Amino acid sequence: WWRKEGHSLHMEDLKEVMEREPKPEVLVVGTGYYGLVKILPEVENSLKKLGIELVAQPTKEAYKTFNTLLGSGKRVVGAFHLTC
Repeated sequence: WWRKEGHSLHMEDLKEVMEREPKPEVLVVGTGYYGLVKILPEVENSLKKLGIELVAQPTKEAYKTFNTLLGSGKRVVGAFHLTC
């Protein structure tokens, strides 16, 4: 998963997520092992307007949250930064 900028999450990085129908209820973002990926305010605002809950956690926690939400039947999408 290639992003516009290595340690920042932009809306264009989520193009495939935004084109999905039905839209996910939750987007889980893994921000890397040390949580270095920053989610830009434009992303937070856009997701809020679309009614998509954003969960951002270090990746070692985010994958657990993703699995829990998926198991609960939520429409969830995960985007995980696997390094730093």
